[in-house]
Amino acid sequence: MPDNQPLDVCLQAYDHWYRMEPPIARIAVTFPTWTSGDRTYARYIEAHRFSSYDKGYTRPLDPSRVRYNFFKDKLRECLDGHSECQSTRIEVRELHVIDVKTNEVHPAPPGCEYTALSYVWGDDSTCQSPQEGFSPVVQDAVTVTKALGYQYLWVDRYCIDQKSSHKTSMIQQMDRVYANACVTIIAASGSSTSDGLPGISGLPRYQGRVVIGETRLIEVSDVGPETVKLSKWATRGWTYQEGYLSKRRLIFTDNEVLFLCNTKFAKETQTQTTDDANPHEVIKLGYRPQTRRQDRIMNSFRWMIPPAPAAHLDPPRSLYQFIRRHIEEYSERHLSESDDSLNAFLGILKYYELNAVDANGPMSHLWGIPLKLYGNPDEGKVHFDLLWRHRSPARRRNGLPSWSWSGWGGPVQFYDVHPLEFQSPPAEDHEQGKWTNRGDRAIERAVQIHVPRGNGTIDLYSLAGERQSDTLHDVDPKELYITSFVIPLRFLDINSYPKNQSDQWQSASGWGPLPLFAVGPKLSISSPICFDRNHKAESYEWGLVLPVHGKFYLEWNTYNIIVLHPVADGKYERAGIVSLFYDAADGYLTSSESPVDWLICLDEQNCVIEIGEENYSRYGPSKEYFLLKDSKWETVCLV
Repeated sequence: MPDNQPLDVCLQAYDHWYRMEPPIARIAVTFPTWTSGDRTYARYIEAHRFSSYDKGYTRPLDPSRVRYNFFKDKLRECLDGHSECQSTRIEVRELHVIDVKTNEVHPAPPGCEYTALSYVWGDDSTCQSPQEGFSPVVQDAVTVTKALGYQYLWVDRYCIDQKSSHKTSMIQQMDRVYANACVTIIAASGSSTSDGLPGISGLPRYQGRVVIGETRLIEVSDVGPETVKLSKWATRGWTYQEGYLSKRRLIFTDNEVLFLCNTKFAKETQTQTTDDANPHEVIKLGYRPQTRRQDRIMNSFRWMIPPAPAAHLDPPRSLYQFIRRHIEEYSERHLSESDDSLNAFLGILKYYELNAVDANGPMSHLWGIPLKLYGNPDEGKVHFDLLWRHRSPARRRNGLPSWSWSGWGGPVQFYDVHPLEFQSPPAEDHEQGKWTNRGDRAIERAVQIHVPRGNGTIDLYSLAGERQSDTLHDVDPKELYITSFVIPLRFLDINSYPKNQSDQWQSASGWGPLPLFAVGPKLSISSPICFDRNHKAESYEWGLVLPVHGKFYLEWNTYNIIVLHPVADGKYERAGIVSLFYDAADGYLTSSESPVDWLICLDEQNCVIEIGEENYSRYGPSKEYFLLKDSKWETVCLV
């Protein structure tokens, strides 16, 4: 802190603190740069005249020793009294554990109670044997396991045979490994296996405290949810499911240890739970939070804590909101091995397969894309959520399908629309093309998706039904045979634009060549395509149209267009996606992607004449589905 930096000091106390004898005061020390929006943050000092620090709200921290008895009490309280934190105790097949008394690895005994370690491997990816000696973080995890009264410890590096089928078996059971652990030790302080745990062999923890006359001053810890969120541990791919699937977590940070189960949160320096506001935030005197601090802290840890099982299905769309959020958060993390993109997320998918079960059965997935029957069984509907996008070009991952987010390296986002839904195949006459004519409206058509099965194919609805009854044991297919409209793609380089709208087009032209979608004889709409790969727009000639409700010509619908990238043998990979909304009642086609609707009027030479929403009123919206002009109805193989 600069010597000339002004400090603001204010005294805070709450009624229940005043009524204590002697009272406890909290001193907030801030300076102007500690601000965020309209909030000012501070470091706090607790002051009182008790005979010892333990009688206040902040307990003194031992720099080199963890308060094991405190955490043993918290563990026992959770194990005995928290119904939300109970494991299903489904046995983990071929589970091996470290016996911390002998440092030997052997099969887990029946009913084994064990701790688990979640940590950052770092650059050292070699798998040492216990005989060669444990790394510092594992040695410290052994110490913690003993101190908590357990005999067995699970560590992936030593308890998984990395060179046999045992690895595949354990990857498919990660949800059980961490859910069954009595507690997961999380090394949120280090960046590799060489970093020991603070308070054990790692760096000593520091907490300022001093006695002035009869007054005891002690620093209030600022460790909380953000500390964990900003750690190296929270940037790694594998640790995402390890933290989420655990029922109880002992989180080692640089400054203190945190206890987090699915119900409660506790800090090593706290003496009791209070209903104060966030200890890092300066609160005006007399302010009372509307919710308890414990509830707000638990909400801040929501990325590590599963909701109650009923919340997954009420309403049914909630399941996809949860899954989408997980995929988006996980995709921002880093993996040392690119091929692990799906493996490191399988535990999350398994969790929802077991817990998100309704009258239509459980959820399943194809290469990370959720697959779920829903609605009235007579309607034969299935959800298959292909509506994800990249904000910038990503890295293609070999061996994984391009239509799945797992086939790409880089952050993904989902469109804020209903997940794609499809129906079981129509009757035989529909399959032959005798589609029902609905009066004066256009003929309705339904998208169909099939996957390979033996020498033929099976439709998506039947596949979901087999997975629901657990009768499918084949390897997941990587090909999707999608029958829908395929439209020619047209891109326009903006070299000149009407002078009265130059600002809008200068902003738009940053997207490069813009796609045009016809909405009338002279009227088109442009919406930026979210490309998955580095591209030359002119090399992409066709787009596969997927209406969000699985049918064309409904009263209203969102049309998602997947850009097709040709590969060998007449197959295609996904190259990007764009989303457009169509309202059949008035013929309006609008962009779901851009902040403004870029409606473009073209002359006979395809030069831009006018831009703006007023074009709809001038030229009139069309109900003739110009979007599908020059389209063809065919089956595309997407890999």
